[in-house]
Amino acid sequence: MAFTLDQIGQYLTAMELRFDYDKEQALILTWISYEEEKGMVFIRELKDGAIFSLELDPLVDAGDWEFDVEMSHKHIHLLLPQLLYANYQTKIGSWEYDPKDGDIRFTIEIPLDDAPITYKQFQSIIESTKRALKEAFGFKEIITTGKIPQSNYHNELLTELYSIMERYK
Repeated sequence: MAFTLDQIGQYLTAMELRFDYDKEQALILTWISYEEEKGMVFIRELKDGAIFSLELDPLVDAGDWEFDVEMSHKHIHLLLPQLLYANYQTKIGSWEYDPKDGDIRFTIEIPLDDAPITYKQFQSIIESTKRALKEAFGFKEIITTGKIPQSNYHNELLTELYSIMERYK
């Protein structure tokens, strides 16, 4: 066993983050924020602690929007390249999209077969998750308005990619 949820609980306490620990489900639930945005974070140990797993669930403020986008959505052609670009810029973790049900999530899975996770590594994981939370609300803007947040994602190559994709709609 490379790490335990008890160890992660100690790290969260040291970072002054509140959390719930469900030993029966082998799950830690904590909350993070970035500016005004909030997200739930699910941390699990897989394969008896050999794999660290984290999932981010952004808490969207509008009750009429979920973090699921079906392939038939009118702005999916804008969202998917942004997910890829966000992955390109991310060093820890990745955005995932399931076209079967439209589920979008940010995950971090790290194999730790024979090495413990350090406090400094865990801090980097939390910082990466906070950045992902910020990105999630940019994705929400894309889906709800059809506009790409210029401050977060503007890139000439992406603009060119959108024009190419428009031809194949």
